[in-house]
Order: sequence, then structure tokens, then C-alpha cells
Amino acid sequence: MKYRPRSTEEAEYLKNFDPSKYPKPAVAADIALFAYDATECSIKLLLVKRGGFPYRGDWAFPGGFVNMDETVDTAARRELLEETGVKDVYLEPLEVFSDPDRDPRERVITVAYLAFANLKKLNPKAGDDAKEAEWFAVSESIAHTAETEAYIERTVEITLAGPVTMCPVVRERTSRSGIKRTEYEILYRDGMAFEHGMGVMIAYRRLLERLRHSDIARNALSETFDPGQLEALYKTAFREKYEEAYQAVKKRIETTDRIHCRFTV
Repeated sequence: MKYRPRSTEEAEYLKNFDPSKYPKPAVAADIALFAYDATECSIKLLLVKRGGFPYRGDWAFPGGFVNMDETVDTAARRELLEETGVKDVYLEPLEVFSDPDRDPRERVITVAYLAFANLKKLNPKAGDDAKEAEWFAVSESIAHTAETEAYIERTVEITLAGPVTMCPVVRERTSRSGIKRTEYEILYRDGMAFEHGMGVMIAYRRLLERLRHSDIARNALSETFDPGQLEALYKTAFREKYEEAYQAVKKRIETTDRIHCRFTV
């Protein structure tokens, strides 16, 4: 709904307001789109190779700038379609990346989104300013841990295996006292643009959290619920610790299906 001034005085103030007095950041939207590959038993992430500066030739999340006449959600879906040809996928807000120096062009704040879809339904094709759009299998490992009374610090290696293999490295520091706060720093980009290597780690961990506590797995499975397919997905995601998460989501999906059938038969 368009705002209407509440008084003549306010209308005059808005008429004479000069926005050029206040520098503004640009806003962008990025999408971390994951899919489950049942053939290779891996969780994969869709990345695009940048065709323009900066970071030309590096890999990144699909995404781009938000237009003045659209919401960030709309921009995320538009950019995903323009750069990869993918549409009609479920998106949810993931993280805001706002380091003042994250983009050498200008001050850019990026809103990142998380998506998890059925790999068989997707056929990404690079478009717009993306030279290539490819799937990368994702995994992470802890390379080093240091602990003090104040914090726990870990060095995390993210492995992205696709047309090329990249291993960005992230420092993760979590405070021990008060309200727990975790800070991240990208130590080694290894072919990833901006801080997207760090973004991959954050997105992958959020995906695992959502798989554990929600029914997001539905988006990566066929329409017909198959416990065997679901179990394979959870073995891939959680390995030897999969059982608890698998049984919980299996029960939720079965309950939802029974309720749906009761109201639609």
C-alpha cells in the first residue's frame, strides 16, 4: 500500500526531501539451490561461472541486483531464472551478507536464499551474465580447532566437486560466554567469488538443520512418498547419525499424508 502523508506539513517535507544527502547501498539477491542426487548419493549445489567483472571466471551463487520496482523475493526468482533457467522452486530467506568491502564495485548488501529441490525436475542452463551453470557435490570437514575460555575457533574446509574441485576455507569463531555469537571469515576463496565460499558453508549447515527439523525433504523427493528414497537422502546428509533425523521426518511426512488423504478422499 502506497504511503499517504497525514498532513500538509508532512506532504511538504516529503516533497522537499533530498535522498542524495544519504549514500545508499545497492541490494542484491543470491540463491543457494541444493538438490539431492540419488544416483551419486550426494547433495549438490547449483553454481554459475561469472561472465563479467569482478571475479570473472570464478564460481558463485546465481543472483544479482534488485530492481527499484521489485521485492527482494521477486529479484531472487528473476535472477535464478535469468542465470540458470530454473523456476518454480521453494525459496526461504537464509542470511544477509553486509560486509562493507564485500564487493569492489560499490557498497552492496546481499540477501541470500536457501532452496532444496528435486534434481530430476531441474535442467539448468546458463544465461544472462552467467557463462556456465553446473552442479557441485558439497561436503565439509574441520581442519583445525582451537579453544580458549572465551571462544571456540574452527578452520572449516568446504569441498565442492563438479567440473572443477574447489576447497574454500572458512574461519568460524563461536563465543562461549553470554549470548553465543558465531562470526565467520573467508580465509581462502579457491575459485569462489566474493564471500560465497563462506555462504556455501552457512547454507549447507542450514539445509541440514532444515532436513532435521522440517519437511523440506519433500522438495527433493518424488510426489509419491517413498521411505527408501527418504532414508537414502538422510544417510547421505547425516551418515552414521542419520537414524534419529530420518525417523522423525518420516513420521511427520506419513502423518501429513494421512491427514491430507482424510480431507481429500
